[in-house]
Amino acid sequence: SLLLEKLEGYRDLPSWPIDIDTWMRIGALGCRIGKVPEQHYGWRQHVLQSTRNHGRCGIDRLRHCKAHFLLKSLSQQVRRLEIWSTGHTLDSWAETLRE
Repeated sequence: SLLLEKLEGYRDLPSWPIDIDTWMRIGALGCRIGKVPEQHYGWRQHVLQSTRNHGRCGIDRLRHCKAHFLLKSLSQQVRRLEIWSTGHTLDSWAETLRE
């Protein structure tokens, strides 16, 4: 499978969510990722789920993961990056990308 052969499985990182790390690595391989119009399963979330309360699943950790893969995907020739947003969201992205 793609997960085992190309990605060598999940990476249990303390720094950000395992699932988003996996999706970002799949995208980095050049695979097409998208939504299908049909519903194939149902998913119920509750307040005790780790996706709701684990420290590595917070919005700041998710932003760090996305920034990591974004910066990794850019060509060496890219010298400037513009992020369009407002307020706290823009400030948070600017801070994360500077790290």
